[in-house]
Amino acid sequence: MSGDELERGYRRLLAVYPWEHRRVYEDEMLAVLLAGARPGQRRPDVADVRNLVGAGLRARLRVGARGFTEPSWADAATVTGLLVGVVLLALGSVS
Repeated sequence: MSGDELERGYRRLLAVYPWEHRRVYEDEMLAVLLAGARPGQRRPDVADVRNLVGAGLRARLRVGARGFTEPSWADAATVTGLLVGVVLLALGSVS
């Protein structure tokens, strides 16, 4: 029974990851987590909770930021950088 409880706990934590990530890696991650559990362990360790939640949130941020890696965003950043440089040079020469 404790194995089922532990597995449910890990599955709840894995829900932090984006669906696409879970679809590909959930079974493998769950197998590794369960294989590394102590005998009789009923709940995920605090370190596992911290690690899974942190990594899941970072994975969600990467998925959310995908649009910002498109070439148009890189071009916009370049133009903005050039404009800021020109404005700073103009302000520096006014003094």
